[in-house]
Amino acid sequence: MSAISYEKFQEAYRKVTGRSINFNDITESLQKALKEKKTLDTRKFAKLPLEEAAAYLEAHRLPKEEVIKMLEMELADFENQYGMPSHVFMKKWRNFELDEKYEFFIWESSYKKYLQLNGQKV
Repeated sequence: MSAISYEKFQEAYRKVTGRSINFNDITESLQKALKEKKTLDTRKFAKLPLEEAAAYLEAHRLPKEEVIKMLEMELADFENQYGMPSHVFMKKWRNFELDEKYEFFIWESSYKKYLQLNGQKV
């Protein structure tokens, strides 16, 4: 995946949402990537608000299937690391059965995006 400019992101954001977004209103990690002309890694992408993530994907024109594959790989990493499938993690997480770890917030976000992209209830 190649880096994109703010202008290209802005164009994609307008296409996705029907409105513009100020640079300063964009998530800090995405601002940095746009300034430095770098791409976001999967974990930073997973933390983007849904509209920004959709615009980022639109700007890169990534096929939905490719994004789903990326999320599946990330979810598999979490599942292997913590020894449970994502749906079990979410049940335990929602029932406050797990400690608050930074990675769990990322896992939750990635799983929700995965479900959304697959048209499933979050």
